[in-house]
Amino acid sequence: MTQNNGEATPPTATAVEALKRLEKLVGMWSLTGRTPDAQEDNISGQVTIEWLPGGFFLEQRGEIDFKGTKIQSLEIVFYNSATNTFPSQVYSNMSEVPGLYYWNIEGDVVTHGTKGSIYRGTFNEDSTVLTGGWRPEEGQDGVTYDAIMTKTTQRKESAMSELQTLYRDFTVTRVFNAPVEQVWKAWTEPEQVIRWWGPKDYTSPFCRLDLHEGGKYLFCMHAPDYQGSMDYYSAGVYTKIVPLELLEFTQNLADKDGNTIDPVQTGMPPDFPQNIRIAITFKTLSEEQTEMTVTEYNWPEGQLREMSQMGMEQTLDKMAEALK
Repeated sequence: MTQNNGEATPPTATAVEALKRLEKLVGMWSLTGRTPDAQEDNISGQVTIEWLPGGFFLEQRGEIDFKGTKIQSLEIVFYNSATNTFPSQVYSNMSEVPGLYYWNIEGDVVTHGTKGSIYRGTFNEDSTVLTGGWRPEEGQDGVTYDAIMTKTTQRKESAMSELQTLYRDFTVTRVFNAPVEQVWKAWTEPEQVIRWWGPKDYTSPFCRLDLHEGGKYLFCMHAPDYQGSMDYYSAGVYTKIVPLELLEFTQNLADKDGNTIDPVQTGMPPDFPQNIRIAITFKTLSEEQTEMTVTEYNWPEGQLREMSQMGMEQTLDKMAEALK
């Protein structure tokens, strides 16, 4: 299920059969539950699960009140044909690091787990009620609570249009203990870019750039094994260059040859932006210290923008290590 020519590659027959097992999860669900110390329900919320365009990924968005704490989360589930499993990543307002989970459905039995905790539940006859609970794995200090999820009759069709009405930039500023010349080279020399490009646990096997206004670049990052071990490419055009002071460029998802790919064809939401405008400023603080600010413009408000900012934060963490 990789991208190789700018066109979406359909899931294999094996993947199609495997992904069908997740279909029972699709829909809007209300959730109620309680922890062992409670005499009445102290957990409630709403969960929406739907396929992303292309059918490669399942998206779960949740808003849960857990004993008075509001938890908002986005989970992306996919099929790993190499291991015949359904890994997932969870992004939430409770952690700056994505959580690693897994799913499985066999008949009416649902398993959902992460390190230290596992959920087991069972659908009713018409798959409109899922009853189960979370328990710690043996010897672990995981969470414990029971929950009932009930499928509602209508999906929230207006959710995507609401997201599309509000856009916002994000900015990340870092101070590096390195001279401005070194920080500039980290962005403008391919052999330096591949030392740090990509979020946590990603590597960068390849980079090509033509550093002049109107010149093009192509960056590649390679996902770790637990995220599918695939290559992802981004490409764009340099629009303004002031040496040691400013880099401005556009950014798009791309194939290995640098051809732009429609994000929807890769399983991204319809509001994933194209031709993202990025500006990086460099400011000398001293001979051995540089302030750098990255601004990405016009991201749709919500978890998509938050995930992108998180990815940039993790990428710049790696850049800081490479500059030491």
